[in-house]
Amino acid sequence: MQEQLQHLVQLPHFERLILLLQILKQLADTTEYQLLNALNTPYNFNMRDQMRLRMIYEFVEKNFVQAIDIEEVARLSNLTVPAFSAYFKKMTHQTFTDFVNEYRINYAAQLLLAGKSVADACFESGFNNVSYFGRVFKKIKKTQPSQFGMP
Repeated sequence: MQEQLQHLVQLPHFERLILLLQILKQLADTTEYQLLNALNTPYNFNMRDQMRLRMIYEFVEKNFVQAIDIEEVARLSNLTVPAFSAYFKKMTHQTFTDFVNEYRINYAAQLLLAGKSVADACFESGFNNVSYFGRVFKKIKKTQPSQFGMP
């Protein structure tokens, strides 16, 4: 399936759609899968929390390639930094730094699959240190960035 996904970007639009549908069919029919959220953690957000978290996510989405100041995000959330940190951890079960790093790593993974070098993926995804990028990437993706997407 990995080869099919890699081949997907090289096809013309219509053939790409057909192959994508075939891949989705294979995924729907397979019995080989692993639950990513085996703990079944419920997220019961009220409207105010939904709006606040949406604003935080949108801020990260727009600003992840540059340094994100937690004080600015806390201010946007109308919270102090300690209150914001506790709130974010309570609501998402991860620290804000871990959330931003995960967002950046997922973006970097897309860049690597598109053929970017490790250094380019590092800097274009908001990291400013290749060594730190490699450690965070390995922690989240369980593989080195230079090995990502390889059979």
